[in-house]
Amino acid sequence: SERVFEFLPVDLYKSHSTKFLIEENGIRPPLNSIPGLGTVAAEGIYAAKKEAEFECIDDLQMRSKVGKSVIELLQKFGCLKGMTQSNQLSLFVKYFVLLLKILFHPIYRRCYTADRAVYN
Repeated sequence: SERVFEFLPVDLYKSHSTKFLIEENGIRPPLNSIPGLGTVAAEGIYAAKKEAEFECIDDLQMRSKVGKSVIELLQKFGCLKGMTQSNQLSLFVKYFVLLLKILFHPIYRRCYTADRAVYN
């Protein structure tokens, strides 16, 4: 009997960087099978997605270290459906937490306490 394989779409989370994957429903092409998306970019995306899911397109671009042209290719092939460009609230929270860490770091607290002692 003949075997018929169906090619599944390239998927940001399901596709490997460089290897075709055999799944129950068909064969999943790798990220670097997208024309114009090189192996280095595919491996960057693959490594970053293994760490954590992407919060937004900006997060994908920053963590994967890919350029705008790669993002445009991923959009063209439907890999970024449902993703927002940026997560402003998330970025605000990250910067706020960073600010708090700086302000409450022991070194900064000592400097602030020393300044107050001088002025009192």
